Amino acid sequence: MGDPACYRDYCPACDMQVTITDGECPDCGASLETHDS
Repeated sequence: MGDPACYRDYCPACDMQVTITDGECPDCGASLETHDS
């Protein structure tokens, strides 16, 4: 199992901690860009 911190990111609009599987921020609704190509 991997470290859960590997699956965390921050919303670029409001800095809320989100998971990388979220398509948008659950707090402000901003679209989250993925770092994977």
